[in-house]
Amino acid sequence: MDDPVTQRDLANAVQGATLSVQLAEVIKDIADLRRETQAWQDKHEAQHVESETRRKEEARDRKSGRRWMIGTVISMFFLLVAIFGLVLQLYARTRLCTGITS
Repeated sequence: MDDPVTQRDLANAVQGATLSVQLAEVIKDIADLRRETQAWQDKHEAQHVESETRRKEEARDRKSGRRWMIGTVISMFFLLVAIFGLVLQLYARTRLCTGITS
């Protein structure tokens, strides 16, 4: 013999169906949130990689700039030494040519 469906059984069934639908919606929301979070994390990681690459390039450029500066300073020093040597030679020749002795 079949038991008749009571009002209480019907209410429980409706409530169970409602909870099932709500649970399905929560699961979808969680999946969406995971996708959004993963997209944000990927973008954030890309920004870190980009800034790290930029930082390395800037460090390389600074190092190259220092090398150029050092090379330029050394070249200027030797140029001044050479010019000083030429001036001394000219001074010595002019003293010999004019017969000036001290």
